[in-house]
Amino acid sequence: MEDEQEEMILTNTDGTEYIFRLRLDENSIHFYLKENNVYAPFTFEKSFTFDDFCKIHKAFKACDDLNEIYEHLKRLYRNKKLIILEYSTKKELMIHCSIGYISIEEVEQNDIDDFTLTRKMTEEKDRDLLELYKIQKEQIGKLNKIQKLIEDAGGKEYPLHKEILKIIKECQS
Repeated sequence: MEDEQEEMILTNTDGTEYIFRLRLDENSIHFYLKENNVYAPFTFEKSFTFDDFCKIHKAFKACDDLNEIYEHLKRLYRNKKLIILEYSTKKELMIHCSIGYISIEEVEQNDIDDFTLTRKMTEEKDRDLLELYKIQKEQIGKLNKIQKLIEDAGGKEYPLHKEILKIIKECQS
């Protein structure tokens, strides 16, 4: 029963974007989050069964099966009701959403915030750590180039240039 993972974007309170995917499996709906535009060797994931959804909120009891819940979750995303991500710990992210009645048109709002996803390290840790090292080395090279351009321009005495050079030095440590 595995469904195609629709890719969506969710944003947390500080503006960080995450790629969000839902996958409908035979006995569960799998949630997946990965920070957008950042190379990270981990994702945040968790699967929820029909019983899990019913425990999270009584509105899900109105659904006949996981497919109906899955469609409702996609509708919540389209209606911008899955937009706030809050850190619960460094190893978990929590998806906060507002749902209405599932069995009738969404009349009343009910807040739920029990979709907690756990950080999962990548299967290829060595490869990913080397990739992070490569990215960091490239960024340091670019900072050095910016520093050299500022110094060569004779701008060490300008307050803005001093501040830029200070920030570059902090980034390299």
